Amino acid sequence: MRMRMMIGVLTLGMALMAGRAWAIVGADTGAQWVAATPQQRIALANILTRQQGGDPQALVACLDQMFAGGANANMTIQDAAKECRAKQ
Repeated sequence: MRMRMMIGVLTLGMALMAGRAWAIVGADTGAQWVAATPQQRIALANILTRQQGGDPQALVACLDQMFAGGANANMTIQDAAKECRAKQ
């Protein structure tokens, strides 16, 4: 009985940890950008600015603005980043 309880607690703990272990990529949509953590947004902005140039902080701010309120929810993050880069 005690062993079953320990296995259940361990399984629950692993499931909770795995639930947070996803990352966003440029091919994801604006809806996924909105759902991402600030750390995930910054990490992706760093990658995209290495590829396209620009300032990561400005890119995060621009993408936040582009995807605010569900706008452009189906646009890919990479396409939105290109538009943001063109505005800079």
